[in-house]
Amino acid sequence: MGKQSSFLCVLMLVGMMTVFSSPASHAQEIPVSPVSATTEPPATLDSVSQLEGYVETTPTGYVLDAPDSVIKHVDPEALSSLESYWAQVRQDIASGSLIYADGQYVERSSLAKSSSHGFIKRKWYGYQIGMDSWLVTKIEGGLGAAAVAAALGGGAAATPIAAALGGSAAMLQVCTHKNGWVYIYWVGGVPPTGGLVCNPFG
Repeated sequence: MGKQSSFLCVLMLVGMMTVFSSPASHAQEIPVSPVSATTEPPATLDSVSQLEGYVETTPTGYVLDAPDSVIKHVDPEALSSLESYWAQVRQDIASGSLIYADGQYVERSSLAKSSSHGFIKRKWYGYQIGMDSWLVTKIEGGLGAAAVAAALGGGAAATPIAAALGGSAAMLQVCTHKNGWVYIYWVGGVPPTGGLVCNPFG
């Protein structure tokens, strides 16, 4: 009987540990560190910082021109993730869904749209997102992802990025600049691959 009781206690303890360590129990947690991503591993953040200045934006896609002395310090898995993202960008340019203009890529679907409250810009590491204080207040108040996406100017990545912003409202305060705008970055590829950070360059 003593052995059975001990066994039952162990089972109950394991069950409790499973409940408290399950992803669902952490669903409400919001990252507030200025340099931590919501889903992207630190290796990619380090890699972005290491490769800054070595990736060129060309009419046909991103081109990496880093010496071996730099590449050898870049995490291979993170580099592979970035290369997959660059390949997707090349495909989007070839298909016409991305247009090269003024040294950057613009999504054709968002060309006719403009917003004074925010923007999303495609970058070699992912996306740069800018929001004024009005939009940040709306996001903190629970504005839906579709409305946030529209306020950011739209585009294919706008809705998943907007949804991620809604779940990271506390992080927005950490990322506020002196001019009142929030600049935040999606690092690691096309959503849902990657995650939000305040500053990918450390």
